[in-house]
Amino acid sequence: MAENNLVRHSLLTEVLKTDGSARSLYFPTCVLNELQAHKNRQEQEKLLAGSAYHNEGLVFCQSCGKRLDTRRLYELHCRALNKAGLEHIAFHDLRHTFATLLIERGENIKTVQELLGHADVSTTLNTYTHVLDKMKAASAARMDDVMAGCLPKPEPQLLAAEAKEVDPLETSSEVPRLRLVANNPSPREPDDRPDSQSRNHKVSDKVSK
Repeated sequence: MAENNLVRHSLLTEVLKTDGSARSLYFPTCVLNELQAHKNRQEQEKLLAGSAYHNEGLVFCQSCGKRLDTRRLYELHCRALNKAGLEHIAFHDLRHTFATLLIERGENIKTVQELLGHADVSTTLNTYTHVLDKMKAASAARMDDVMAGCLPKPEPQLLAAEAKEVDPLETSSEVPRLRLVANNPSPREPDDRPDSQSRNHKVSDKVSK
């Protein structure tokens, strides 16, 4: 158990974890700029330390050139999270954050696999299934945008009460009564004009005959 703890909390520099761990990486400009600024600071530290500087060829090390203590690295990690106002996450979770951001922005899953050093693309797919599911939903929404200009717009749906035939025997008496009141025109006032009275007399004569 003590030996395992020693390995977990030590920096190993001998053998890489897998054959895929030895690979070339393309850094974005923002990372290259930070690395250049870090190198400039490191050169200043070398000048200040003089002969006391332990030059082991490390990119990240103490100001005297010695290896960083893992506890110091964890302390810097927590300090950066607090400064950014972020909740605490494990240092290794930065790797998952990196991959998730790339996949959400449409990066090819094979490229992400190679950047992470996974031996097989299925490992990457299984690890980030939740991200891929979100992308499927977003893809469906994008297809709606693509087809919006090709398909006719659907007509407004009719009200359910108007589209459905109502059987007076199966429904309460209130429903058809309300519909009749709503649909029937208002009763007309009697017409007192002379010509209208003559027309009424003619109609009544025809009915009587």
